[in-house]
Amino acid sequence: MDLLRTENLTKKFGELIAVNDVNISIQEEGILSIIGPNGAGKTTFFNLLTGYLKPTSGKVFLKGEDITNLAPYDIVHKKLSRSFQIASYFPEFTIFENIQMGVFNRLGYSYNYFANINKLKDVHKETEKYMKMLDLTEQKEMKAKFLSHGDKKILDIAMCLTVEPEILLLDEPTSGVSGTESTKVFNFIKNLSKKMKIVIVEHDMDIVFSISDRVVVLAQGSILADGTVEEVRKNEDVQKAYLGGFTEGGYEDAISGKSK
Repeated sequence: MDLLRTENLTKKFGELIAVNDVNISIQEEGILSIIGPNGAGKTTFFNLLTGYLKPTSGKVFLKGEDITNLAPYDIVHKKLSRSFQIASYFPEFTIFENIQMGVFNRLGYSYNYFANINKLKDVHKETEKYMKMLDLTEQKEMKAKFLSHGDKKILDIAMCLTVEPEILLLDEPTSGVSGTESTKVFNFIKNLSKKMKIVIVEHDMDIVFSISDRVVVLAQGSILADGTVEEVRKNEDVQKAYLGGFTEGGYEDAISGKSK
């Protein structure tokens, strides 16, 4: 059974077709990257999968269950979680408190107990587990706003993990992150892929082609190509789509395999 599947998924905004009759099956293994020029429909596609937008037509299935009309909150509790392009966290809270909030919610405690959260041993124990995963245990009392941009991205991803997802969607996880820190985020995602299915939208082709087991290319809302890294690199339609009008960020060299 597919972990996640779409059936003729379409989203229109007036006359604009942002996602056009997309059929995709996502299995449990490996990292899937979704790439495409700006305006290709990548983020809109993520929003449809996670309930932030309702499709004009078509359906979304999670482990065989139709989740098309469910709210984002309900979808998250079915073990499908996501990050956004801009890292989402509580800047004035400590790193520990940021993670603690997600754990607190997943374990189902009423917010009436929030004042006594430090007395809830199971919440504290779970939070410590994620702190070790982040490798930020020694900095757990630091306010999140003082983290480097790369660590803020990792914190954002870690907060998504507190719902214990089976599939995690990451929207441009290295956007705005410097080279050294980008590698740190990349390694974090690579390690996560051993525990859950990862689907990423990413513009850095070096990352995409080094991390992905499968690549789907969107263009004008439709699937242009779907295959392994080498299959996508060699696809003439993909080369024409990128070389013909979108050269930002080294796409020309990356698509053709010349990027170093």
